Amino acid sequence: MRSPGISLEELRAHQPSLGERAAPCGARVKMKHVKVEPSAAGTHRHQRVESSILEELRSILRDDISDPELEGVELTAIVLSPDGKLARVHFAVPRGRPRTAVERAFSRATGFMRGLLADGVELKRTPELRFVYEAEITL
Repeated sequence: MRSPGISLEELRAHQPSLGERAAPCGARVKMKHVKVEPSAAGTHRHQRVESSILEELRSILRDDISDPELEGVELTAIVLSPDGKLARVHFAVPRGRPRTAVERAFSRATGFMRGLLADGVELKRTPELRFVYEAEITL
């Protein structure tokens, strides 16, 4: 709220612009934006979340998925985005099995797996799952 004796132009002239802050003495100081690297504790937590998601997805694939095209498929790694909204799940396919058939089976099961993941791992938000082909394995 402004006082009746100050015009709008005078008020704008005394307010700092975007990127500037008013110093205590009234002088304007240009702020420098510095990218902050995650702390060691933050990356450790991130790694723990990744490993718990991977273990839960392996359990879901082993115990709850009955699609024959996903039999023998191994989940090898997971890469969780820094904000936790996306998880890239790497998988290996048994030798001789068509990769495209396994990718289609994962796309059909993604919603089901994400729902079970939300029940199994307590997170603020359950990440979107993207499955990435990694290698062929021999059984």
